[in-house]
Amino acid sequence: MIDLTTYPLYPFEMITQNECIFCDRAKALLKSKGVAFNECSIDDPQLGSLWRAKLRASGLKTVPQIFMYNQDTQEYDLIGGFTDLERYFNG
Repeated sequence: MIDLTTYPLYPFEMITQNECIFCDRAKALLKSKGVAFNECSIDDPQLGSLWRAKLRASGLKTVPQIFMYNQDTQEYDLIGGFTDLERYFNG
């Protein structure tokens, strides 16, 4: 498991949208694990287009998409959707 003390303020970044059951489940899972995350909504009036562009550039079409900070590259690496996040935490 990761040592969260060596990560930035938000070790996870999640692209979401309103009224998304899997987004809600992913947020609940991260909260239950006590993990801080930055939520980036594609419905945000100011930044939504930025997050939609990030999805398109990555070839992703669904939300949520969860990224984890990589200390080596100092960038966020894709974990995947809710099921991938569950698999990450539960093995």
